[in-house]
Amino acid sequence: METAINGLWDAQPSVGDRVAVVGLGVVGLLVAWLVRQIPGVELLAIDTNPARQAVAEALGLPFSTQASAEGCDLVIHASGHSAGLESALAMAGQEARIVELSWYGDAAVSVPLGHAFHPNRLELKSSQVGQIPPARQPRWSYQRRLELALSLLRAPELDALISGESRFDELPEIASRLFSPEADALCHRIIY
Repeated sequence: METAINGLWDAQPSVGDRVAVVGLGVVGLLVAWLVRQIPGVELLAIDTNPARQAVAEALGLPFSTQASAEGCDLVIHASGHSAGLESALAMAGQEARIVELSWYGDAAVSVPLGHAFHPNRLELKSSQVGQIPPARQPRWSYQRRLELALSLLRAPELDALISGESRFDELPEIASRLFSPEADALCHRIIY
């Protein structure tokens, strides 16, 4: 949730904006859930995995497997794939902001900065949870942000993010399945 909060602070969505969130892992779902609560926002939550539809709908998010929105004021990318970033750039309208929440580590990422990027004067902004955005630093501490995140996580609809649970002693058996690239788990609860 702290990553989602920081991402929205960097994104600066406004009342009435057309917003697309690309990539509905835990961070993307939390960001979209927060954006949905802004009055008048026209939101589209996008993931190529149709299995994400049920959890998106449980959170009240309009879901699509297609990056079909056009002219967005804001696009938040959280898929972790360069194809998702390409879709995010394509959906952005004139003078729009694209906020990159994905973490690629040391992997090379291809970013198509031709086509509409320069003529539409798009802004590509990174967001990173390790720092509080400069405009908030005078008033916000990491502790205050954590307290906000924990209070937001009390919303009962967020239980839809829990995709399974296991006992702690089962971890050696299930860890490889949970952490494999093909895994579809969102939040797997561990019972101690």
